[in-house]
Amino acid sequence: DLAAGAIYADRTTPSGVKNAGAVYLFRPGEMNGLSAPGSDPNADPAVTADPNTSAASRTIWGTRLWDELGFALAAGDVTGDGWDDLVAAARWADRNQNNFNEVDEGAAYMFSGATVVSDPNAIYLDCSDPPACNNPTAVDAAIFGGDYLNSRSDEVGFSLAVGDFNQASVFADIALSSVTQ
Repeated sequence: DLAAGAIYADRTTPSGVKNAGAVYLFRPGEMNGLSAPGSDPNADPAVTADPNTSAASRTIWGTRLWDELGFALAAGDVTGDGWDDLVAAARWADRNQNNFNEVDEGAAYMFSGATVVSDPNAIYLDCSDPPACNNPTAVDAAIFGGDYLNSRSDEVGFSLAVGDFNQASVFADIALSSVTQ
């Protein structure tokens, strides 16, 4: 499978959410006419596709203006269920858009691999408690930057990695970077 981030994608539902970002998932056999490199000897090895077309098997849309979901992506079995889970960062996500000291904290969202592959519908991240966003919908786990006290511009999720860093379990760990903390 392939996941591609499009940080400047404009969310269409609701309309007008500029640069909320998106993650496009492409699964073999579901790429609507696209073929994997090497599967067709006459095909151009570099395939480009407009992600706004139906080529993606699944789309995950960011929440708010300038969240930039998809800035960093990683996959690994975080839940220990045998499926690779997807972790997607939104480096400028805001936990509380009405508090100037909590802007651009950044966030990383974990999506269960078993759920992502079983449901072909688009995923729209939404805040269940606006204007705050402590419990975004449609994610299995969320990690936000900051500590609620002057956590401006942490940009958690500027880069991320998933792997078994402590070699202590069958679960993959998530490592996140922050620009300012």
